[in-house]
Amino acid sequence: MTDIEWKTFFEVCAITLGTGSYRASESETWCTWTTFQRVNEDIHYWTSGLPNLDELEPTWIKDGGTWGQPFRYQEIAHIVIPSAFSWESKEGETWQMGKKLQNIEKLSHALTKAKIAHRKTGVIVEIKLY
Repeated sequence: MTDIEWKTFFEVCAITLGTGSYRASESETWCTWTTFQRVNEDIHYWTSGLPNLDELEPTWIKDGGTWGQPFRYQEIAHIVIPSAFSWESKEGETWQMGKKLQNIEKLSHALTKAKIAHRKTGVIVEIKLY
């Protein structure tokens, strides 16, 4: 994937699925991802909402946004977008829980139209480069 393809991928995700947040309860989107460095160390995956349009630079995702730290597109080894994600939050003494759906069929169609190679199953859309 080139930087242009990655940026297009994230733009399509933001336009198709909505606004991302680092808190699942406040996010319209959710994903998990890892980098080539982490694949070679401990296979750590981060989870968060997808980056928003204003967080996308030509070659990286901005620092301090939805993903919390900068990530160069060329570092991303694997990203998975599930068809649904669960959330929970606590307001005072009250716990709230829920589940949100992501229209991965619509996302896959938009990615195909944008000529972004990806894999879609019944439960995920992913790009896996390792």
